Formats: sequence, structure tokens, C-alpha cells
Amino acid sequence: MTTAQRLTKIKIQLLIRQPWFGQLACYMIPQETSLIETAGVDERGMFFYNKEFVSKLTDKELMGLICHEIMHLAYQHPFRIKLYDREIYNIAADIKVNNDIVKQNDISLPKVGIIPNGWNEIQIGDICIKDIHEKTSEMIYAELKKNIKTIKLPQIIFDLISGSGQQGDDGKGKGQNQLAKQLKILADKFPVSQAEKKRLQREWKERIIATNQTQKGNIPGGLKSELEVLEAPQLPWYQILLQRWKSRQRKHSWRKVNKRYFPFYFPATVHLKQLKAVVAFDTSGSMSDDDLRKALTELYYLGRKFKNLDIDVLMCDCKIHTIMKMNNQNRSKFRKLTMDGRGGTDFRPVFDWIKKQRFLKLDCLIYFSDGCGDFPAKDPGYDVIWITQYDSSVEFPFGRVLKIK
Repeated sequence: MTTAQRLTKIKIQLLIRQPWFGQLACYMIPQETSLIETAGVDERGMFFYNKEFVSKLTDKELMGLICHEIMHLAYQHPFRIKLYDREIYNIAADIKVNNDIVKQNDISLPKVGIIPNGWNEIQIGDICIKDIHEKTSEMIYAELKKNIKTIKLPQIIFDLISGSGQQGDDGKGKGQNQLAKQLKILADKFPVSQAEKKRLQREWKERIIATNQTQKGNIPGGLKSELEVLEAPQLPWYQILLQRWKSRQRKHSWRKVNKRYFPFYFPATVHLKQLKAVVAFDTSGSMSDDDLRKALTELYYLGRKFKNLDIDVLMCDCKIHTIMKMNNQNRSKFRKLTMDGRGGTDFRPVFDWIKKQRFLKLDCLIYFSDGCGDFPAKDPGYDVIWITQYDSSVEFPFGRVLKIK
């Protein structure tokens, strides 16, 4: 039986035994090559394999190898490698993927792989990486990178073929650097442009979501939490706000004609000079000094990143203590601002203050708080964004809740 025939047989077996893996395996494109010693996958889903290496694997091990490459695509590792050291990230990604696969009863990984012990742990040199199931590939990468001078990295067996990532330097204890060079050669032979990478990332995300929906009862148990994060990725709160305000910088106006459609009359796009926001800080006793310092840092960062915001800053516990306006001239003062209050928590004074100001074009209220306090009886009618560091059981009656990341 040829290698191509074996791969087809394995795909059929996966469709029957492991339909979640089987459905995704149908998107992979086998590509024989001698440029790498084992196997790998790229952004397109091209499954590169060395024929001599594959011929030595049993059918169960070959199935495990295919599942391994599928998991790299499911976790979007070829897109997440970005500016990380190519070799170290490959190892971190392999640890993460193999930790999930080793728990599947019908799948056996090739013995030469970097395989955790089945209890979410793996020994790399003198360090033991624990709780792998609770960590992302990036967190595992950070542990490896931190100890890079004191450990010898294992050999990369199953490779991420991506044009992204940085090439490690020889002589710095970074494992089998020759394999990292092989990845670079293969990536250069099958280049993927940045525009194509963005399209492929969207396509693979859509494929994963579609497979999850059609194979709900067959998703491997250890994968659910990570896949849910990939389906609904969280951005830092300030990025969400920046995207929001950038989209609102423009509006259509009937007072100005769109010349592209002349002589037909269509509204033109006009740019708004400023966007109005109120930022409130909960200075009650339930918020620690560290919480408040972090919140001020976040506000200072927001002011630097988005300079056409008109921001009123309020400090409030059970009543308002401080009212300041933040602009480009006085932004530096907020780095030394002290928090007044430390009493009980009542959110209503801030909403009452906004009502008295009669802001006609308030884009939103941003409220830094732990959520423990008295809320207004009803939705105020404008957008409210609660920013918190806590995963508490507090239910905010209205508005959107964003976690500080």
C-alpha cells in the first residue's frame, strides 16, 4: 500500500472513530517532501511529510500524527507563532497539542514525539512544566524561554511550517537549530502572503466552528475550553474601545453631497472632530490601592492611544469627590492623581451627574469597578461599559462588561 493510500485509509478511519478529527482531516492537503525529516503543517493546511519517516509508523501512530497536525490548525498555531522564536514556539505548541491528544483512547502518538506523561506534566531538562491543560502555548513558551540558558531543548519532531516567527541563533542552547532552519527553507519554498494569511486564518476559524457545531457530541473533552476561547477571542478592553471609536469617527451627513454619485444625491461621509466620554473610578473601600493604580494606568494609556477623546474623569464611592477633564495638555497629571473616597459604593451619583450635565452627544460611560454597589433603577439610555479585574458572581443590570487584560 502506498503512503497516499495509507493516508486516505487513516482519514476514513478517523471519520468513523473520531469524526471531529476526521471532518477536519478532509481539509488537509498531503505533500511529500524531503526538506524536513519528519512531518509538519502550514497555514494552508498542507500536510508535509517525509516518506521514509511515515513508512516506519504504525497505522495508529500515523493517525496520531495527523491528529497532531489537525490540532495545530485547530489552535491556529501557524498564525499565533508571529514574532516568537520559531524553534521554542514549535516545542511549546507540541507540548500543548500532545497533552490533549495523549488522553484520547483510540489515538497513539509516535514514540519520538515530545509527549507529556498523561497527568498534564512534562519534564524538559531540569524543569517540570505542570498544569499544561490550564496553560496556553504562549505560557509554556514563556517557561521554556525563561530557562533557555539552563536546559537543553528536545528535538523538534512535528513542525509548524510558517513564514512567521524568528530564527534562533546558534550557540545559545536552543536545541536542534538545524531543524528550525529546515522549517525556514520549506516556508520559503511555499510562501504565504500576509493578505493570504489573514484569509486562511478566517477560513480555519470558520471550519473549526462549523465542525464543532456538526460534531458537538464528538469534540474531545480536553479541547473544549481552548476551542471556546478561539471561537470567541477576547481583546484587551482598550483595543475594543479603540475599534469602537474609530468606527464612530465617521458618519453620513445629508448636508454634504457624495460627489462619487453625482448627479444623484447621496450623503457624504464626514469626520467627527471629537468623541465624548465619561470615565468614572470606584474609589470605595472594596477597591484596593493596587486596583485603582492599575485603573489609572489604563486610563492614561487610553488617552495616549486615542487623542481626540473629550474625557471627563470622576472619582466616586458613595458620592462624587473629584471631577477633572482629561486632555492632551493635562494628561500627565493623571499619573500622580490620588484617589479620594474609600467609603461605601453607590454608582448612582455618577449617572445623576451625567443627567444634570445634559450631554447631547455622550458616546459612553466607562466605569472602573468591582461591581459591588447600588445601581440605578433603569438603563440610562446611553452606552455603559463596566471594566473590572474580577470574575465575580456580580451581575451588572445593564451595559457591557470588559475584563482588564
